[in-house]
Amino acid sequence: MFQKTEDTSRFKDLYDNAIADWAGALIIMVVTKYLHEKGSTESRPFKEVAKTPFSRFLVEHSLSLFLGALLMINIGVWNHLDPKSPAGEVAGNTLSQLLQLLALVLLTKKLFEQGAKKQ
Repeated sequence: MFQKTEDTSRFKDLYDNAIADWAGALIIMVVTKYLHEKGSTESRPFKEVAKTPFSRFLVEHSLSLFLGALLMINIGVWNHLDPKSPAGEVAGNTLSQLLQLLALVLLTKKLFEQGAKKQ
């Protein structure tokens, strides 16, 4: 996948960034369909299927927990790659994208939606 873009052209940079951007868009589209975030009006309706407080917590915060786990995995991969290699650049871009997605979920929930309830 990276062999065709080994040169230092603008196309290579665009290609590397596009992989991370589209991966982030795909992740957020898929996970918001199946996972929940308590307090978010955009999440699917929450079904009361959790039997223990811990399992309820896992279900209610599954979106941010999944993004956090994916972020930690990506950090591990990124640490083992050469940052100047094409794979290292893509891993760094993907890491940035995942961090932005997690921050977007958490900040939107805490800052905007709680304030919107008061109006």
